[in-house]
Amino acid sequence: EALWELLSIQKERKDFSGALQTIDKLMVGSDGEATIEASYRKGEVYLMMDRKDDALSVWEGLVAMNPKGSAYRLQGLIQLGEEYEKRKENCDAASVYDDIGRNSPQAPVATAARERAKGLKASGACGGSKAPKSKGAVPEDAPQDLDKTQVMPDDEAGPAEKAPPKKVPAKKKPAEKK
Repeated sequence: EALWELLSIQKERKDFSGALQTIDKLMVGSDGEATIEASYRKGEVYLMMDRKDDALSVWEGLVAMNPKGSAYRLQGLIQLGEEYEKRKENCDAASVYDDIGRNSPQAPVATAARERAKGLKASGACGGSKAPKSKGAVPEDAPQDLDKTQVMPDDEAGPAEKAPPKKVPAKKKPAEKK
């Protein structure tokens, strides 16, 4: 508990080398959820340090970790998929999104991830197909908001609340004649 609090303070103060040392201490002898959270946090600190390759490497390690439905694992995979897309590594991104789609306990997250993977695969950038890249390489109808999907609560907040369903405008009824 004290080490997690120390980590939070170190991140807030931008003491990134201290934060990485604290994360390493947290990982010694831990397993399961604690290791997954520490790994996610390590990638997060590397990203704050603008060390994207190191963050990517840490988040790649989350793929093999259990439990597969861990909120920290899934959030790290979302970050990993986004980074792969920025690097135009669409097949890797699609694979990560497929994993999220299979393992997320939140239906909207799982659906968005599966759709994103489907869109990336359909772009022709995967499966050996050398289709010409279209503008943006991802179909316009593919979900573009996966990065806005949270699968874990904020550090400060309590349990994540379910997002309200999107409202579909009701069709207007024609005015009745008198």
